[in-house]
Formats: sequence, C-alpha cells, structure tokens
Amino acid sequence: GNNSSFEPMIAVASMEIINAHHQRDWIFWAKKCIENEDVLNQVMNYMLEGNTDAAKHAAEIIRHVYDLCRTRIEPYLEEMIDCTHQPCHDAVLRSIFHCTQSMPIPEQHEGRLLEICLPFISNRDYPIVVRVFAMTTAYNISKKYPELYSELCDIIRPILPMESTGFQNRGNKILNKTWK
Repeated sequence: GNNSSFEPMIAVASMEIINAHHQRDWIFWAKKCIENEDVLNQVMNYMLEGNTDAAKHAAEIIRHVYDLCRTRIEPYLEEMIDCTHQPCHDAVLRSIFHCTQSMPIPEQHEGRLLEICLPFISNRDYPIVVRVFAMTTAYNISKKYPELYSELCDIIRPILPMESTGFQNRGNKILNKTWK
C-alpha cells in the first residue's frame, strides 16, 4: 500500500514521543504503533537507542504496546535482547523484561536471555522492578530445564533476606514453584 501519508506522522511522532511524559500519551502512541508498522519501528528504534530521554519515553510506549497487543512486539525480541548489552536507561530495561517475563521465548533465544537475566537478579544497582522481571523471565525459561532452575534458586536463596517485600514475595513463589 501507499505509506506516504504516514511519513509526516512519523516526523511529528518523533518530537511528540520525546515529549510523551504521561501515561495517556504513552497509551495514545501505543495505539498508533499497533495501527502502523512504521510508527512502531520508529518508537522501537528510539527505545533501542538505550540511554536517551527518547529511549526512556519510547520504552513506556513499547510496554503499553505489549500489554495491548503482544504479538506486535514479539518480532523485536532479538533486538531487545541485544539492547541489554549496552548502557540502557532503567525504563528501557524495565520495558524489555516486562515483555520477556510473559512472552513466549523461542528456543534459540532461551540460553542467551537466561544468561542476561541472571546477573540482574542479584545486582542491587538496578531498580527492584527490573530485577523482579528478570527473575521471572529466568524462572519461565528454567521451568523446562531442572539444572537451570537449580542454578536460579542458588542465586535467589542467599539474597532473599536482604530484599524488599515485593522481591521476597516473587522470589519465594519461584523457589516454591507457586508462581504462575
């Protein structure tokens, strides 16, 4: 089809995305992303820049796209995993792990994603929400592999007493295999 009518929208979108500071703006742009692949690509590219204000705002939009229509985000999984290897704003990491904690992970990405998640779990330099989402992602991957589940438990168990209530709650559910 003819996408020329969307080019001005993308140019406008770039400034508006950078200035999208509120949930209503993020949801507005999330709906635009679902409707239009070009807008989604632009917002995803901003997020994948990792450490800019635009990346931070784009991450919030991508989180809402995922919640509204997760199949739109699944094709970007590999690029999202790659993004975690560069300096990233916490909002970008939160968005990526928010998606991966409930996204079906193709087998070819499981090992790499698990390796990325494990160090986040015990690294207190990151916000609790990033660490909990990384822990949940690791747990979901490890359900298929008992030896990896055991390794995950060995990471969680010793740090649990020092962690927040929310972290302890999720950590205990993972240790007891009662997390969904």
